[in-house]
Amino acid sequence: MASLETRNWFAWENNMPPGPVRLQATGEVKTPSAHQVPRLTRAVPQGINPKILILNLTVEDTGKSGAQVVDFRRAYYEEECRPEQFTEVQIDCEGSLLQMIKVDRVF
Repeated sequence: MASLETRNWFAWENNMPPGPVRLQATGEVKTPSAHQVPRLTRAVPQGINPKILILNLTVEDTGKSGAQVVDFRRAYYEEECRPEQFTEVQIDCEGSLLQMIKVDRVF
């Protein structure tokens, strides 16, 4: 899976009211069928730099039947955070670095 084709990675800290500050990350992953969906999950353990959030990218089979359509599908992650808690998001796939994303701030 480490050779996944991906594009359009973005990460931002959403400071817009109402509610708490949220870190959001998204990208697109090419999958070979409609029943396969990309997932981003928080890596455990995190790395040594607390300013970099590490996320693991996997492609999961939903178990449902689906058309064999190769297409880009959205991967998305969100968590509550403190203002300016993270400066970058690191996307890993099977233990290898796939993408580093600078965190933008939205007010």
